[in-house]
Amino acid sequence: MRTRLVNVRCLRAAISLWTIWATLVSSGCGATDDGVSPPTQTAISGTEHRATTAPVVEVLENPSPTLEPTTVVSSVFPSGNRFPENQLRLYIDFSAPMSNVDGLEEHLRLLDNRGEAVDAPFLPLGEEFWDHDYQRYSVFFDPRQVKQVIRSNEKLGRLLTAGNSYTLIIAPRGWRDANGLPLREEFRKEFVIGPADTTPLDPASWHLRIPAVETNQRLAVSFPGPLDHGLLLRGLVVESADGSRINGDVEVTNWETRWSFTPAQRWAAGSYALAALSILEDLAGNRIGVPFEIDAFDPIDERKDAETYRVQFEIR
Repeated sequence: MRTRLVNVRCLRAAISLWTIWATLVSSGCGATDDGVSPPTQTAISGTEHRATTAPVVEVLENPSPTLEPTTVVSSVFPSGNRFPENQLRLYIDFSAPMSNVDGLEEHLRLLDNRGEAVDAPFLPLGEEFWDHDYQRYSVFFDPRQVKQVIRSNEKLGRLLTAGNSYTLIIAPRGWRDANGLPLREEFRKEFVIGPADTTPLDPASWHLRIPAVETNQRLAVSFPGPLDHGLLLRGLVVESADGSRINGDVEVTNWETRWSFTPAQRWAAGSYALAALSILEDLAGNRIGVPFEIDAFDPIDERKDAETYRVQFEIR
């Protein structure tokens, strides 16, 4: 009686399976050249499947695919290899979104020209210094050592020494991308330190190459020295005679010494202005008319932070 009961159950399972298959065939699914095909097994990667052809039950397991790291450090800015002694910040760009973690503790090292690690060179600002895409991470040198004067009559030695070379190392393990994978490879950037730069930016020293009328030629602006890459992308705009902003594409090249603007529409004859926002800085944090080497406790004219500097030009 027990054996008969088991056979009935197996028979019911077989009938149910073939009933489902017949339904698929009648709807045009799963047919072969002769119009019929038996039930098949489908395996999905990384999951467990039970394929039943009653009464035998077989467990199929497919291993999850092994993911290889693909994310790399695509660039570090400044892109040149000569920094001022009072270099303020670095930008680390990644080829893909990263995880929302702080990279300073374990993943960044700075070696001096003897190959020894520089002690605590960066300001621990935390994970809020990722951009919104998590593909650019901003790193600040400790301003207590970047700035020569902190309080009246109080001085600290420079973190970076003019004439010396340094190597920035970004470790591949530990700092993971958005998929939880480490970087594909280590990144190194070598640079040499020059004298400190304490000269404010002066728009009068910028050279403009004016495009021709009725063309989409680029407006090219050259600077005496490199400016901050991140601020160059948003700190310069082109305005028409009525003050409205002109749409177009911006490109920063030549080790951040050239800014180019290609308009969306052809240039019309008339007056224009290159508008420099007060956030614009060079590598040492100097702004237009304001050096970074000031006492941190001195008041700064708030109106200067809100000011926009304009360089007028004509297209004929």
